[in-house]
Amino acid sequence: MKNIVLTAFFCLICLCESSFGCSLMAKYLPKFDETEFIFIGTVRGYTSPTKSGKLRGDTYGLIVDVKESIYLPKVPTKHFEVFPILLGSACEGLGTSIQDLTKDFPVNSEVRIIAKAAEILPGTGNATVIRLEHRPRDIGAITLNTDEKGQSVTSASSIFDYQTYNPERDGQSAIRHDLPSFEIRKDLLRLKNSRTQAERNAILERFSRAVETSELAVSDVFNLYSSDEVEAERYYEKHLEITNPEFYAQYPSYKYSMAELLLRGYDRKWIEQTLREIVREKGPPLRKELMLRRAQWRLEERKRLSGN
Repeated sequence: MKNIVLTAFFCLICLCESSFGCSLMAKYLPKFDETEFIFIGTVRGYTSPTKSGKLRGDTYGLIVDVKESIYLPKVPTKHFEVFPILLGSACEGLGTSIQDLTKDFPVNSEVRIIAKAAEILPGTGNATVIRLEHRPRDIGAITLNTDEKGQSVTSASSIFDYQTYNPERDGQSAIRHDLPSFEIRKDLLRLKNSRTQAERNAILERFSRAVETSELAVSDVFNLYSSDEVEAERYYEKHLEITNPEFYAQYPSYKYSMAELLLRGYDRKWIEQTLREIVREKGPPLRKELMLRRAQWRLEERKRLSGN
């Protein structure tokens, strides 16, 4: 299936890190990642201090039993050890103190986990215990899963309505701020395992209401799982209308300009960057021809200044 003309209109966030290269970009999920361990668990305790040459000082992790599994590439016979890996102000890797862990994740608390197999820390050398890490370069999470009343926020089987998530309200909540990330994994796995287009359509309809700030690569997902290009475009336009109405107003001109400039031989990366700059500028929506002329003039200026 051909790609939607516009690739995902995302604002990439750069992070820094020393032992990991100190130049990390936010990642986005075009499909389910089978290397992630995704589950709801119960904190049973804390590990002893652990060292790594890639981290400054000792670090501690959570000892977590699985309560509900979403997806586990491997299953321990006992439990998981889950380590949050942080970034210091000088881009160095940092572990987590026992004080922070006991404060944020008390024993018997219910947690949502999105993590990967340990790479920074040494393995346990024991098949009964699997060690996981939530690393800065990944888009995982370790979050409490119970609200102020002690009720579970989500479960393995629950269906999430992305439109109910308010970034301004829920983004400030230690419990709900990354809830869409967990729900996206559940729905991407459902898409992967779906057998009919009707099943896929129900999930794509929910994804069309996913918040713009989530790490879902919506255009890639719509292209991969829609019945055809027309349906993929319809889902994407609905997503823009709900999550980014300012850009939605410019989208027809954006799409037209993109297609025309590609036909005229300009590089896709520079076209996208130039059109994004134009869309971000204040003012009323631009007509198709005006956006095209403005973008082409800027692209020619780029070529002139770069000497190409």
